[in-house]
Amino acid sequence: MYQVVHNQTLVPLAMACALLSCLSLSDPVAAFSVVSSSTVLRRNSNNECIDIDRRRVIQDIVISICGGISGAVAGFSADAANLPTSTGADMSHTGTVDALIPIVKMENALLDAKKQLSDARNSGNVSSDTIKSVSMTLSSAIPSAPTLFKRRFDEYSDPVSYKQKFMDQNAFLVYYTKGFDGPNRPPIESRDAPVPRQTLQYGLRNDAWAEMDDVFAELSFFVSGSSNLSDILDPLERTIAAFEAYLSYAPAVDVEEARLRIR
Repeated sequence: MYQVVHNQTLVPLAMACALLSCLSLSDPVAAFSVVSSSTVLRRNSNNECIDIDRRRVIQDIVISICGGISGAVAGFSADAANLPTSTGADMSHTGTVDALIPIVKMENALLDAKKQLSDARNSGNVSSDTIKSVSMTLSSAIPSAPTLFKRRFDEYSDPVSYKQKFMDQNAFLVYYTKGFDGPNRPPIESRDAPVPRQTLQYGLRNDAWAEMDDVFAELSFFVSGSSNLSDILDPLERTIAAFEAYLSYAPAVDVEEARLRIR
């Protein structure tokens, strides 16, 4: 059990309760002001006092109380839910040109499909054969299953960092303490911090799939003479835009090399 020692006099856990009260306020820094320069936090074991780290004591107390609060407050959620679900991606070639090539191949298929549809619309000759040709172009390079589609992106994208994993696994604690990481240290999470590239890549991957799924659906429902070609072209163009945005976070020389290697 934790005890608070002040001028070599043992004080009951009321001091720790005061510390917790401070943590419940809007400013977590106040918690540390409870422990003055002459106050030392120690562990009482067999009537012996052993010096321990103050920060560890506070973190242990907060984690314990947060566990109780999270179970008591029904309906409250501070889960980050920022981490992507595993797609079984091979992460051994992350960030390499080899891992980028499958994504560039998918982009090429999208551009080819767009050209076929645009040419057919301009000529006024949109037939079932046109739709079949476009469907074959896309299906030969792009998986229709979401997991397989996203896996190709995940095999190139930045992996989730240790910091992101910690924040996701300790979302309630980070929220409750406002990311407090100790006196004179910046918070773990800050509104001014740049968005990690992994988060941007993850978002664009999801955007690309959402639009690609619409393209596959519209192709399967297309009926020559009664369906509107823009129902396919619009999500197709948005898919291409998502791919272009995703590739903008890769080195331009790598993107160019990947395109050269698939010609």
